[in-house]
Amino acid sequence: MMAVSICSPDFMTVRIDRDDDLAKAFNAMTEAKRAAIDANPDNVALFDKGGELATGDVSTDIDSTTKVSRVNASLITLETGDYWYGHGAAHGNYGTSYTHFLIGAKRPLDATDVFKAKGWEKTFATLVIDKTKADLGDEWQGDNSDGSLTKVIADPSRWSFGDQGITVLFNPYEVASYARGQVETTVPWSELSDLVTDDAESFGY
Repeated sequence: MMAVSICSPDFMTVRIDRDDDLAKAFNAMTEAKRAAIDANPDNVALFDKGGELATGDVSTDIDSTTKVSRVNASLITLETGDYWYGHGAAHGNYGTSYTHFLIGAKRPLDATDVFKAKGWEKTFATLVIDKTKADLGDEWQGDNSDGSLTKVIADPSRWSFGDQGITVLFNPYEVASYARGQVETTVPWSELSDLVTDDAESFGY
């Protein structure tokens, strides 16, 4: 059974309310993710053990929420939404990331669980960028001259899996204007057959 527990006034995460090996491994993963957010020195929303406001940069407010996005026989996918607002800024900013847990292996998913081909990062990035450019047209503002978009595209925290293929999420400003919002690009499984492992497609069903 999934149970949502509030870790602080501004942070929410997910736990499995059981005491077996799968639950322990899953909960360790979500606790590590929460602890990493907790340790962010820019986050002043969290409280220290004494109940006082945490020290750090007091010019930014941050809110993070993790929820269950998708569950199938192979995978549990969590979606974390982050929002931050720098005091005095014209507007806040936001981003989304994913955490994938392999049920059979009882561990977080790694890129090598999905891709097998040598140099897959560049090949996959080319597929995603070409499709994103075609979808956005004149709204495209991405720049991969320094390889930064390749790193984003090759990061499993940007992937979601479906029966159609692998979807890559770009957050505001990464490939388009803030007004355009988040951009999602799906590469069909049929175009990934030479790149992915035998198990990869099962993550989408």
